Amino acid sequence: MNATASVAADIQVGASCAINGTMGACVADSLCYTATPTTALSTCQNVAPECPNDYTVQTLTQGNNQWTYTGNNSTSTIMAQGSCASDSNKADVIEFTAPSAGVYSFVISASDVDTLIFGRKYCSLDLASQEVGCNDDYSERLSGFEAELSANQMIYVFVTGYDSESLGAYTLTVTQGNLPAQK
Repeated sequence: MNATASVAADIQVGASCAINGTMGACVADSLCYTATPTTALSTCQNVAPECPNDYTVQTLTQGNNQWTYTGNNSTSTIMAQGSCASDSNKADVIEFTAPSAGVYSFVISASDVDTLIFGRKYCSLDLASQEVGCNDDYSERLSGFEAELSANQMIYVFVTGYDSESLGAYTLTVTQGNLPAQK
């Protein structure tokens, strides 16, 4: 008996797709997702990795083998929710581009707030499959995650609070390597 394996064709933008890939793959620069929660149908959609124009995206300051950003998310106008959060909340967005391939750690330090952090490949695409990490309380009330990134891969890091009472001043520190041991 001879069997020929069939290769699924690339799916064009706007055409139906299956998120698990059983129908084939969306063409380059597009993803299979459900654009509106009220529609069960998934389609291949063009998705830009950048944040919407009305988002203020912060940049990190590079220092000795680390990058930092100090902010206060209580004044943010961006509402976002990571897969490890129970609700959306005000969030700061910080852009990070990996200078080389490897594991990077993203750790929040804050004295008076219960932080929550998550990273996305696509800034405005709210899908757990597009997150590179999400964490609440990696060490006591502080948050952190690690992600394997390619050289020059850009991600968007969202810093928010566990709830609306947990917003305020924080520092995000990014280092190459695994997360430090929990305290």
